[in-house]
Amino acid sequence: MNMDYALCEAAQHNMEGITRAVTFYDINCQYNKHLRVRVDRSRFLEMVPELTIIPGIGLWHVHGHQDSCYVRYASNFIEGIGRIDGEIMETLWARLNLISPAARGMSSPHRKECLDYQMNDSNFCKMIRMKRTLCRKFKQAKNGIAESEKAFQRLDEAAPANSKTEWLASERIAQSSRI
Repeated sequence: MNMDYALCEAAQHNMEGITRAVTFYDINCQYNKHLRVRVDRSRFLEMVPELTIIPGIGLWHVHGHQDSCYVRYASNFIEGIGRIDGEIMETLWARLNLISPAARGMSSPHRKECLDYQMNDSNFCKMIRMKRTLCRKFKQAKNGIAESEKAFQRLDEAAPANSKTEWLASERIAQSSRI
């Protein structure tokens, strides 16, 4: 219920002209099964009918699922997504491991204040380092594209034409029946 509300609210802001949205959630294989039905039946939820929600599962979590979830929900196989891990929250929690022994013995209000301080500091550090991080990741992505194109060209030149036609047809079928 809370996830449905959060997703519907998020999908109403700055979405003009956007027809596809990818969501990453560690249980997306179950969560997305009846999402549209739940939204349509609710008098409190609303989502633009033209918006296609494409479910994904972060690469760390998807390996704990059934094998069939990997090819359906891993970002590696979602057309147009690229290489992302989809595990943002878990990486933030790792910093809390440093203070958890000290926080364990604190009273509830003190522990809450300590954890809030740590998360606020983490968010502030992310914000001031964002430009440098995004620039680094952009350069890595550009280099990755160039390397991938070279590797693809070598493979494409070596593959027989009839095999390429067969592979493209197989890929179209796989993408159309991915979920």
